[in-house]
Amino acid sequence: MSLVHPKSGERGLFIGGFVRRLRGLSQNESDEIVKLLQAYITRPENTVRWR
Repeated sequence: MSLVHPKSGERGLFIGGFVRRLRGLSQNESDEIVKLLQAYITRPENTVRWR
C-alpha cells in the first residue's frame, strides 16, 4: 500500500506478511520484489524499537 504523509508529502510503502502479489507483475516477479523489500526492511539499521 502506498500512502502520502499529510504534512511532509513524502510517500511511504507499507508491506507486511499479508502481501500476496503486486498488481501489474507476474506472481514470480511479485514474489521476488516482495522478498527483496522484506529483506531490506528487516535489516537492523532500518528498524526502530521503543518502550
